[in-house]
Amino acid sequence: MEKRHKANLEWVKKIASAFAEGLFSVQLQPLAWSISSKTFKYEVLIRMYDKEQALLISPAKFLGVLQNSGHEKDLTKLIIDQSFKSYEKCKVDLSINITRDDLDNDMVDYLIAQAKKYKIPPASIVIELVESEELLKDNYISIIYEIRHAGFKIAIDDFGTGYSNFSYLTQIKPDYIKIDGSLIERVGKNLTERQVVEGIYNFAHNLGIEVIAEYVSDDEIYTIIKDIGIEYVQGFFIGNVMSCEEVIKLRESL
Repeated sequence: MEKRHKANLEWVKKIASAFAEGLFSVQLQPLAWSISSKTFKYEVLIRMYDKEQALLISPAKFLGVLQNSGHEKDLTKLIIDQSFKSYEKCKVDLSINITRDDLDNDMVDYLIAQAKKYKIPPASIVIELVESEELLKDNYISIIYEIRHAGFKIAIDDFGTGYSNFSYLTQIKPDYIKIDGSLIERVGKNLTERQVVEGIYNFAHNLGIEVIAEYVSDDEIYTIIKDIGIEYVQGFFIGNVMSCEEVIKLRESL
């Protein structure tokens, strides 16, 4: 416990420095049409630069400490701001993750204000929400409706593992659902896994909701996803995480 406490204190210091010195940066991972593998959008992923090790750190390392220290909304606003700057520079549609705890009127106002500041059509931005039973509470449903009313699109992330009450899709009415990567990774292992993914896709398709398969890591998975009919794919088989500058260079090279 003492070691964990000391480690957490070190992360608190690193996080404070990252905010103060501008060491957080957004990276982009492509999402593509399954039928052609052509990129149609990029998901925003946050990274923190560690000056001592000279590398970018995944949020898996620091997000828990950051959330407990009360800076989660500060980071979300920073991500929104940097994402919109990336949109302005790269001219690519973006998908931004927002947690349930971010869902309040202040965050909606910030989204709208920043979109106006950077002259971004809200329809070019997808707000991704992690699947949770909590999202069905009236206050969250109300905020989600406000985000949709402002013109932003909604996606339910990590669908198919946690709560997975299909009926709430009819209440939230997302534009997309992203099938959880743990299901996609196993889709070629046996018939049952494939049937689960097909069931999710068919249900969403009947509601007019488009589906994204995460963690598409090889040609076998990609082929199965296309055969099922899932519209969009994401994963290292499709493209790696890149900076905005790398996205521009890649586009210019094609």
